[in-house]
Amino acid sequence: MKPNTVTRAIQDQVEANRSGMGHAETFAGHRARLTQEIAARAPAGGKGRLCLLGAGNAFDVDLDALAARFNEIHLVDIDGAALEGARSRVLPGARGQLHLHAPVDISGSWDRLGEWVRRETQVDSWRAEVAPAAARVVAALPGPFDVVVSCCMLTQLQLALLQEIGDRHPAFESLRGLMNAVHVRVITGLLAPSGRGLLVTDLTTDETYPLDVVGPDADLQKLMADLVSVGNVIHAAHPGLLSAEIRRDPVLAAAFNVRFPVGPWLWHNGPERIFLVYGMEISSKAGEAQTRDKTDNKTTGEKMAKAPAMEPGSSEMPAGTPAAATAGTRLGGEPLGIVEMDNVIPKLYEDLIEAEANSLGWYFHAESARPNLGFAENYGGFYHMSYDGLADNPVGSAINAVLVPLLFIFCDKAKIPFNNLIRVRLGMFAKTPIDVEYHNPHVDFYVPHNVALYYVNDSDGDTVVFNETSDQIDLEQSARHANEKKFTQLKRISPKKGRMMAFDGRHYHASMHPM
Repeated sequence: MKPNTVTRAIQDQVEANRSGMGHAETFAGHRARLTQEIAARAPAGGKGRLCLLGAGNAFDVDLDALAARFNEIHLVDIDGAALEGARSRVLPGARGQLHLHAPVDISGSWDRLGEWVRRETQVDSWRAEVAPAAARVVAALPGPFDVVVSCCMLTQLQLALLQEIGDRHPAFESLRGLMNAVHVRVITGLLAPSGRGLLVTDLTTDETYPLDVVGPDADLQKLMADLVSVGNVIHAAHPGLLSAEIRRDPVLAAAFNVRFPVGPWLWHNGPERIFLVYGMEISSKAGEAQTRDKTDNKTTGEKMAKAPAMEPGSSEMPAGTPAAATAGTRLGGEPLGIVEMDNVIPKLYEDLIEAEANSLGWYFHAESARPNLGFAENYGGFYHMSYDGLADNPVGSAINAVLVPLLFIFCDKAKIPFNNLIRVRLGMFAKTPIDVEYHNPHVDFYVPHNVALYYVNDSDGDTVVFNETSDQIDLEQSARHANEKKFTQLKRISPKKGRMMAFDGRHYHASMHPM
């Protein structure tokens, strides 16, 4: 490691900012979209405080437009000259609203990088460096802020790390994860109690995908899902990795909700470079609760800001607001309908999922709902755990690469906000000549969550959703309630290849074997 890491980082960023001068007009589409997203999150009354991390030349945003929505705008960067230039281009009447902070090491780590890479230590010990590094950045800025935006800064930090130590260094993977962890915690650490963060990052470049031929009417969410599914993304910017920084941290998971993708959209960075960009919104749960308390018009989207779950064969995935909801169906007294949608994805995609499912390793459970709970009858079946976000070291199996994009597509078509991913589990039942109405009723988690099911193939083994919820019947009571046949059916859904459904995970539900 070179001793002048900080100096080198500053020089590289200054050079990048200088090379961008003269290309402001190419940013126009990106600038308009990002400005729109930021302005939409401004507090009412124009008295809010905005923090832009990695502002640089500020070509990413329209500072004059934002000055009309915020009382203070704080520009943060390692390059002070770039910030001065940005302020000079703002209308004179708005310059007093701009506050410059430079040089600020937004990584919180450049001056310690040399020591870290020489350290012989276990991977887990790197996590101890995250909180102090984030705290150094937070302490350097006059927070809290109503809105905090990372302006495509994450990949710049990752590129600087790559240039400094190279991807063959034994500490590279650990430090790459540390950079992400610190950056997310800088954003959360700067937020006011009701604030919202927006981590905006480039995901893919035209160097690996021909973004120059993408038309103005292209479905960019589908493109993003496709690129994520095949791994054609910048590793550190993967939405699963970034959201995991909050959902795997008990403290952050209890305090914040995550929603993505915001966007995506295309960013023309100069005459030769194009990026696919998306955002991840981080919002305070306490702030959202206060907002809900202030309005009597609670929309379905607001109700769905809970931790979802994911299961194919059927496949559980996060769910939310109704698109083709069953008329008159209500879940738990709340205005949430059961979502049913056929032909969510093209037939070629359906066939791919079915083929992948047929090649998996499957494991047998003597009771498919909850073993050893005291059910009068047990109904065995096979399962494949594709992803378990609650595991100590969650790792997705190969089929996850095609299931997660399916989830994004479904949520987009059904207008369901995506918050978090708990589990992806495939279930399979053999044809069984036992004539029962359904298997044992259960819920997957005794915490608020949502469920989506995708049917991999045609079958006659219905899914049954019951009126009863985990708010009414706890785990210990559920087996007795099932044995006494007290569960009442809300809806039966017949499996059909390509069909997907979603419902409130508090509702007891049951599978059924094909006859």
